[in-house]
Amino acid sequence: MKKIRKISITAMLALCLMSLGAVSVSAALANYESEPNNYYDTANDAVLYEWDYGTNYGYLSTMGDLDYWKILTNSASYYNISLYAPSPYLEYNVVILEKVPGQDGYTQVGRSYSINGIASLSIPGVKSNGTIPQYYAVVYCNNGFHNAAPYKLIIDAVY
Repeated sequence: MKKIRKISITAMLALCLMSLGAVSVSAALANYESEPNNYYDTANDAVLYEWDYGTNYGYLSTMGDLDYWKILTNSASYYNISLYAPSPYLEYNVVILEKVPGQDGYTQVGRSYSINGIASLSIPGVKSNGTIPQYYAVVYCNNGFHNAAPYKLIIDAVY
């Protein structure tokens, strides 16, 4: 009898939660930069939002600090990239560079300057010939730095 009572209490609690609109949410992945990450060879791997609700966090510690993030590309049609500065008066910016196989150097694919602390842009995904591009996001600041609070870099692949 006690076992039946426990099951019915559990079932009633579950029913109440469902009727209140409770939703099970998986934990978001917080991905923090590791230093050094100021060049392609030392770039941190950026998590994508749609895989694990991941957000990338970093700090710009000096005026000339650059943070490189390798975007883990896949068969997406395009990527929406959003950069949130730790404060709206800081001009945090992001530039997207592509490593083209067989070419020296990197090609700039896009650049966005922050307005009120937010910079955003979209870049193409898989190419018409089926090639998956190799992208890097570079975060920098024009008017100082803010190492007390992190910036957020969100990369959302759209299929």
